[in-house]
This record gives sequence, structure tokens and C-alpha cells, in this order.
Amino acid sequence: MSPPVEFRAGDEVITTCVYSSMNRNKTVKKGDATSDEMCYGFLTYYPKENLKVQSCTQWQTISEYALHRDDPIINDCNTAEFYNSNHPTTAAFIKSVFDNCAMLTGCIQECRDFLPEAMKNPCVNGSMGAYMRKIAVERSWPERFAMFTALDSCNAELAQETCKLQTQPKETSAASVAVVPLYFILSAIYIGIAFRF
Repeated sequence: MSPPVEFRAGDEVITTCVYSSMNRNKTVKKGDATSDEMCYGFLTYYPKENLKVQSCTQWQTISEYALHRDDPIINDCNTAEFYNSNHPTTAAFIKSVFDNCAMLTGCIQECRDFLPEAMKNPCVNGSMGAYMRKIAVERSWPERFAMFTALDSCNAELAQETCKLQTQPKETSAASVAVVPLYFILSAIYIGIAFRF
């Protein structure tokens, strides 16, 4: 860029990409290949020693820098504790999930009652929760994958209730149908596929 742009502490550079695969005759997936959907922005910077991490990417709302810095707390999730199944806090949380929620057997009342408290854990909620689910699959982390599956066992039922409340006419007829968001249907399919190792 000419002239050079000066960045100060707290400044951000945001890259936005828009994808269109309408001219393709097969499904396009995310990835690093030029035939995949990908988004890269390149910058040169000076001086090099001012940056700990020489690349800067983001997964949802979590920056790569946050994932690689010395501080293990990201979005209020203590990743060092959460990665360690033997850490007392993590072990207690995992036990409470399995004590209250069943895996692949549908939503049980104990789980419904437990979820509001469980979802206060920043490591299973929001972007960190999605990232931890991704890591559990990528690392073939069966205990953690089972924990997330149990935690997610009520998603479809809760989504149905939410949809019913949002779309329910003043008078409900027998023909009324609640629509389950596609995310939850795909999650159920994904869980079924993920367990076929």
C-alpha cells in the first residue's frame, strides 16, 4: 500500500469474502486449495519483532492470535483447564453433563433442567463451544465428543419449542407445524455420521 498505513495498538484489519459457486457443478467445500472456498488477506509489516504470531486468522469470533498466545483464557474459557480432562473443574463439569444428559437417546427432563446452568460455561457456549466441538472431532476425542453430544441432546426439542412460540398463530390448528432450524437437523445428521468410525 502506498503510502504505508500505520497501525496502533487496538487497530483491526478485517477481511470480508463473498463466495459464489453458482457456476460449479459439484459441491464446493471450505479449504486451502484453490478449488475450495477460501479467504486469505496478505499484509507485509515492519518491524517483525512487534508481532508474536506471524499469521493472523480467525475462526468465527476467535482470533488465531488468541489461540496461540501464552494466556489460556479465550472468551472467558480457560482452555488449559478445559483441555485437561483430569482438571478438577473440567472433570466435575464432564461428570455433571453425563449425570444429567443422555447421549443419542433424545432429550430427558434432567438435561433440560441442567442446560441453563451448563451453558453458562464459556467453553461449551458461543464461538468457544463451537470451536471446542470442532477440536473434539478433529482430535478424535471420544470423551469430549460424547459430552458435547449429550449436551446437545435437547437442541431439536428446544428449537421446536422456540419455533412454536415464534410462529404459533393465536388459534392453533391441527395442521400447524413447527419448523426445526436446518442447523439442528444437520447437527443430528453430523452426530450420526461422526460415530461411524
